[in-house]
Amino acid sequence: MKKEKLLFGIILIFLISYINFIKSCEVTGQILKCSQSSLILKLINGTKDPIILDKNNGYNISSYPNKKFLSDQYINGESIIFNPEISINPIPTSGGKTPMIGYFLFNGFESEKLLSDSNNDFFHYDPVNGSTIDYLIDLPSGCKSFKIFDFLSTKSLSTIKYLQPILSSKKPYEFDNNDNNNNNGYIIINGENFSNDSSCVNIKISSTIFKNSIPSPNSIDPNEIILDFNKISFPLNEAKNFVGQWNISFTIGDSKTIQLPTINNLPRIVGNPDTIPRTGGVITLHGDFLKSRTNLISIIVGGNKQCKNIKYPNNGDKTILTCEMPSGNGGNYPLILTVDGVQCKDEIYFSYNQPTIKSIKFPSPDEYPYRIQVDGYYFTCSNDTKLKVKFYNSVNQSSFKYEIPNILNDTQLTIDVPSYAYSGLFQMDVVNINDSKVLLKSNDFKLINPINNSNTTMLLWKPVIKSVSKCSTIGGIITFTGHHLKTQFYNGLPIEIKFKGNTSTDQYHNDNIECNNITQVGNDGTTLNCKINGGIGIGNFKIEINGQELPEIPFSYLSPTITSLTQIDDKIIMTGSNFGEKPSDLFINYLHNSHYLLNPISITPNQSLATIQIPLGNDERLDYFSIIVGGQYSNYTNTKGDLINFPIHPVIKTVNKLTTSGGLLKLSGYFLSNDSVVTIGSIGCLNETITSLNNQTELTCVLPGILSTIVFSNESQSKYYVTSGTHHKIKLVTSKYSIESFNPNNLLFSYDPPIVNTTTTVSEEGGLIHLTGTSFNNVGLFVTVGNVTCENPYSDTFDSVSCYIPPFTPILSDNSTQWVNITVDGQTNSFFIFNYNFTKAISFEVEKDSMSSYYKWLIPVVIIGVLVIVLAVVYSVYMFKKFQRLKKIKEMMNPKPPTNQPQNNAFTPSTPSLQNF
Repeated sequence: MKKEKLLFGIILIFLISYINFIKSCEVTGQILKCSQSSLILKLINGTKDPIILDKNNGYNISSYPNKKFLSDQYINGESIIFNPEISINPIPTSGGKTPMIGYFLFNGFESEKLLSDSNNDFFHYDPVNGSTIDYLIDLPSGCKSFKIFDFLSTKSLSTIKYLQPILSSKKPYEFDNNDNNNNNGYIIINGENFSNDSSCVNIKISSTIFKNSIPSPNSIDPNEIILDFNKISFPLNEAKNFVGQWNISFTIGDSKTIQLPTINNLPRIVGNPDTIPRTGGVITLHGDFLKSRTNLISIIVGGNKQCKNIKYPNNGDKTILTCEMPSGNGGNYPLILTVDGVQCKDEIYFSYNQPTIKSIKFPSPDEYPYRIQVDGYYFTCSNDTKLKVKFYNSVNQSSFKYEIPNILNDTQLTIDVPSYAYSGLFQMDVVNINDSKVLLKSNDFKLINPINNSNTTMLLWKPVIKSVSKCSTIGGIITFTGHHLKTQFYNGLPIEIKFKGNTSTDQYHNDNIECNNITQVGNDGTTLNCKINGGIGIGNFKIEINGQELPEIPFSYLSPTITSLTQIDDKIIMTGSNFGEKPSDLFINYLHNSHYLLNPISITPNQSLATIQIPLGNDERLDYFSIIVGGQYSNYTNTKGDLINFPIHPVIKTVNKLTTSGGLLKLSGYFLSNDSVVTIGSIGCLNETITSLNNQTELTCVLPGILSTIVFSNESQSKYYVTSGTHHKIKLVTSKYSIESFNPNNLLFSYDPPIVNTTTTVSEEGGLIHLTGTSFNNVGLFVTVGNVTCENPYSDTFDSVSCYIPPFTPILSDNSTQWVNITVDGQTNSFFIFNYNFTKAISFEVEKDSMSSYYKWLIPVVIIGVLVIVLAVVYSVYMFKKFQRLKKIKEMMNPKPPTNQPQNNAFTPSTPSLQNF
């Protein structure tokens, strides 16, 4: 029943379309336009609102993506047919669901139109998410374009094209090495949009054998072609295994021709063949495309020797062949391989009798530490050749030098390894005497690494150290001399030098020596410098360079050097160098009656100044001591060997004072002894006695008083043998060794100044007075009483002085206590103790000096009084004017009442008052 309705609807539509006037409409870029000026378009499935079409503006169908647009409609009694339209881009050759854009795919019954190919096979298509425009349509795989028709109208709606095939950019082709293909050498073409239909694929192959330029057959058995949409595979054994040139192209259906890169197989040889004995033998060549299709292959060596009996030992493998070389001599001959008329372009050389190294050893390491013995084969050479040993003179083996060995026989030679040589490959070359061209190369000798027993191709030249320079005890640069001394190891890493410890029994040596900043002096490998830390001592050390332990070598820091010794108080200041880092590094053998070991108090950081405490002694004044640092003696020597003869001086730090009568003199300081001779000026001190005073010593002696019997008028006469005055030189000399004392503070001895305790008196008649006191003497003796000079002073004892006062007329000022001034040998003292005993009345005459004093104080008093009076007057005037201003202000603030009113509290000018203010 449904089929009948469908058929009836289809017939009805066709009848109406023929009966009614047909309007022309089309869709361009999703814009619907019709030839009629105004047209009402019906939509269904959601809205009945008509759409008015305008031929000028058109209508955007995409505005209603989910509305069905009928392809045939009746509008105003007229039949309008909208032709279906579809758009499909080129598709992969594998086909499948493909995006499609379509318009007016619904008929009058709101059913989808039928789409078919030329064979009336229908295509299935589905809307995308309910859209009436976007669809997915199932299309078949293929290789040629085809058309899609509206089934009922048989009108072509679109031509479908397949994408062009393309080659893979990474690997367009490759050969299959799968053994299941029976070594047929399948070539695999990789790409996209190929076909699995043999009728679609057309392959063309052209090939040229280089010798005769004869094209090879290009027919391929279709049964051996393996097809897929991204791969084409077929046998091409010649292109896989033989010399030749192949060009391959193909088409897929009606596509354009695809050309593969040209396959161009040339013979190749990788590496030189191994050497063979002089009697000849089989050589082996490795490479690619060594096999001939035409059996046209030749191997020529040295221009005239032919390698015969060519074989392919690995079941015909194209990468390896063997041939037999005849006997011969020499080497480095060019080898020419030609396959099918094509010559190999690789530079290959062949050699006979290569010098072969089997072992290397040091036959006499003690006597000849850098001489080696080489054992092997083929060391002797012909008259026109010479064997040379190659030694590298750079760590990266970029340059070398030749040395001529001493060839003992065909299997043994010796050679002294040069100091410049770096560790590396050990090689020997046979060179032509005329042009030095290398004819033969030895094998690269392999040696067991003595550090970790690992295999290496490096021959390690063991460094030899002959001597090490001395170094300052504060550290610095030391120099190693020897052989094979390099800053870099064979692997390019910097070398490390380690002092492995002191092998001697010397207790003074430093075992913690570090060697840094290693530098090479010159390029001959004989000298290295490095910076080491400070230390002391001497001994034998084992030195290790990059794990290679060398025989022990003597090494020492510099011995101490003394440039000066100075005594300051109870210490010795020693300057020089190499005294050690800390006080315990410096030993002092001190001889003073018995043997002592001393340490200094301090050493400066640069080890150039040491302070030494001198032990306190009793008798000996001449001390001996030796300086030792790290077991090494200093540079000072004398008849007793490495001993320093250094006298210790007494040191005076303080001295007391005495009166002119003398007494017990006390000197304190260092190293004072009772065998000393002490003099003050020119007077000797008697009965010396020593006592201890903390860390010092004190010397006491009796200094006698010497009174001058002559009165000298000035102190310059104190040079005489008397005890008075100041600034007397103190001298202390040891009687046993005549060592004079040090006086670091420049002390000078002074006697006490004179002191007057009592005096006698006289009247205005004058007379002799007597003074008593202490520290008197007749040197520079001078006495005054007040303003009167006491004449002819004389001291008959250290505690008394007599002098004469002449008669005089007393004045008022004389009737009071007078100053007594006394001078002895330049020292003056004053005492307010003298009084006259007058027998007459004293004159009251004022002395000019007294009147002057009176005026001096009277004038200031008068001036001050006048200033006070002036200030008082000024102040009174100021207060009066202030009072007047206040009065006017009050009158302004309180105006007077009318004259007919009584006035109360009137202001009376004659009685001024400020009570109301």
